[in-house]
Amino acid sequence: MLQDLQLASDEGPVYRRLADAIAERITAGTLAVGDRLPPQREIARALGINVTTVTRALSTLQQRGLLEARPGRGTTVAARNGGEGPGFVSAPSEDTGVIDLSVNRPATSAYLDALALLLPRLSKDRHYVTLQDYHPPEGPLWAREAIAEWMRPAAGDGDPGRVVLAAGAQHGLDCVLGAVTRQGDVVLADEVTYQG
Repeated sequence: MLQDLQLASDEGPVYRRLADAIAERITAGTLAVGDRLPPQREIARALGINVTTVTRALSTLQQRGLLEARPGRGTTVAARNGGEGPGFVSAPSEDTGVIDLSVNRPATSAYLDALALLLPRLSKDRHYVTLQDYHPPEGPLWAREAIAEWMRPAAGDGDPGRVVLAAGAQHGLDCVLGAVTRQGDVVLADEVTYQG
């Protein structure tokens, strides 16, 4: 089941590399729903690592919803929700204390765990290289074509020339206002609207 388990040789923490290696086995189907993992001491002995490291890795996988542990039954691969796919999810955070709400960003631990699973797949995606390139202001054609096709039932012709990608909500609002107003026009907004 976990024979020949290889940890990535990067600089990341060992517990995270172990969690990622087990998660890859679950994703690949090598570990199926209901499969019981060996005891933590056996995993630690086989890999030559500390039991505490194994405990932390398995706890991380429980937070991701990939494993479940029950007293007397051991740790097993959890059933997945059919409606949920991969992506950024809100999981219980290992961070304790004050949560910084001064910036708009996801909870760090859940975000990093999800990102660690996403990046290997993203790097193999055929569009990954183009994500690093400069794009035309209206967005890359392949993305506009996909959006236009998706919007065809509601928007008609599916013309990618009618699609413009915005770099966030503020940029999108600026584009819309620029399209429907002229210089010197007055725009009214309520007092709680962000003026930026």
